[in-house]
Amino acid sequence: MSKEQWAWNNITRRGAESRTKSYGTSPSYRAWLNNQIKLIGLLGSHDQYPNQEARAFEVQETLKIGELEDTIEQMRMEQGVLKRKLEVALDDAC
Repeated sequence: MSKEQWAWNNITRRGAESRTKSYGTSPSYRAWLNNQIKLIGLLGSHDQYPNQEARAFEVQETLKIGELEDTIEQMRMEQGVLKRKLEVALDDAC
């Protein structure tokens, strides 16, 4: 049994046995979580990428996202610098 399966089974059993609020989960939350686990495939097979091409695509997309986030952050910093320069120029003009 994998660690994830053991942990999930332990939480659901423990909550039902101990009847404590700290360990118990509501039935609606358990249903939602089970649905999410099946949707994402956490407890399924460990081979999430059946072929190398799909894995390579996922890696490239992740790298592109990281690069775009860095570019956005750099543009925000440049925007802040330009805004401060504009404010200083407007103060000097007045």
